[in-house]
Amino acid sequence: AEPIPVDSLPADARPPAGREATPRKAVGCKACGGSGFKGRLAVLEIMPVNDHVAHKIEAGALPDELLAAARPLGMRTLWESGLERVWQGLTPLEEVVRVLGEMSAEEDQSGPSAQPPAGGATVPESVRTEVGSGDADKPHILVADDDVQMRRLIRSILERAGYRITEAADGLEALESVESRQFDLMLLDIDMPRLDGLGVLEELRARIKTAGIPVVVLTARTDDTETRVLELGAQDFLSKPVQPQSLQARVKAVLRRAKMA
Repeated sequence: AEPIPVDSLPADARPPAGREATPRKAVGCKACGGSGFKGRLAVLEIMPVNDHVAHKIEAGALPDELLAAARPLGMRTLWESGLERVWQGLTPLEEVVRVLGEMSAEEDQSGPSAQPPAGGATVPESVRTEVGSGDADKPHILVADDDVQMRRLIRSILERAGYRITEAADGLEALESVESRQFDLMLLDIDMPRLDGLGVLEELRARIKTAGIPVVVLTARTDDTETRVLELGAQDFLSKPVQPQSLQARVKAVLRRAKMA
């Protein structure tokens, strides 16, 4: 990692006056496969509860009121905890924005009546906009796989490598996505519900609008699948479990060949 000036951080992400900070940016090495990341760090939001806070909870106080009551006891929001990691040089701001800026499945399904987390634990919009302002220039990749954990793994690997990622949970959702958006590459699983990867490939190549989308197939199969998908027009084939270095190298190579073509 390399140190960066504190004033290179967005205004809302800079430490308060007098607070020592040594922010860094990821560079990468052989140990991390060139990604600039290795291992994990916890980002915590813990609300200490004394009698005063307990009474607030019992009375049905709103999140902001609970936060104000718990702050004297040492409570910090997820965002504030993430900033501490950034100021200590343990992770870059972009990674905190990537993680905290994504809505969890629980939040997504909670509905409009659910209360927000105390203090607004997600990333401030001003920081998210500034950090993500260059996303439009990044190659856009569609990851089509019915395995949620596999999609999250691939998304994590490729977003850290500088790509924009959109997910599809099955074949029909993948086809709907390519009809409505522009993609530079598709990572396609074979065994999916509603429409499998072979069916998706056939549909892509049969349509003028999608015939030119480069496709890298991902599968755990050990039969003649590789031959079949290459005959159907896939550009490359990658076996599961996916290795980060191999995935990044294949994606980079296919995008380079597509650009040259």
